[in-house]
Amino acid sequence: MKKIVFRGFLKAMILAILNKRRMHGYEIIKEIEKRTKFWKPSPGTIYPLLRKMEKEGLVKSSKKDKIIVYSLTKKGKSKVIKFEKLRKEIKEKFLEGFEREIGIKYRKIKKHRGLLKSHFKLILFGLIKNEKEIVKEIKTFDRKLKKLLKS
Repeated sequence: MKKIVFRGFLKAMILAILNKRRMHGYEIIKEIEKRTKFWKPSPGTIYPLLRKMEKEGLVKSSKKDKIIVYSLTKKGKSKVIKFEKLRKEIKEKFLEGFEREIGIKYRKIKKHRGLLKSHFKLILFGLIKNEKEIVKEIKTFDRKLKKLLKS
C-alpha cells in the first residue's frame, strides 16, 4: 500500500533539511528517512521535486566530484522561515484546541507531548490510510482519553 504524503510537506521538509547544510539527493532521502522514522521517499519522488524547486528559485545545484549537491537560495531560506512560522502556529492551535476541548491545562499534559506529537505526525504525514481511518483513530483516542479523565 502506498503511503500518502500531504502536498507541500515534502517540499517543506527538504527546505528544512537543506537549511542545515548542502546535500546531494541520496543524503536528502536518508535524512528524511531518519527524521520520519517511517518513510523513505524514492529517487523518483525526490529528484523531480528538487528540479522543480530549482526552477522555482528555492534551491540551487552545483556539481561536486560528479555529484549534484543542492543548497538553499535566499528565496529558499525565506520560505524556511515562513514554513517554520506556519508549523509553530499549527502546533500552537492544535494544542490550544486540544486543551480547550477537553478542559486540561497545558502543564498537565506537557509530560505526554511526545505521545500527542506522534499521533499528530501519523495524521499530518498521511501514514493513516484514509479519512475514515483518521476519524476512527481520533475518536478512539478521544474515547480513551475521556475514560482516563473520568477515573
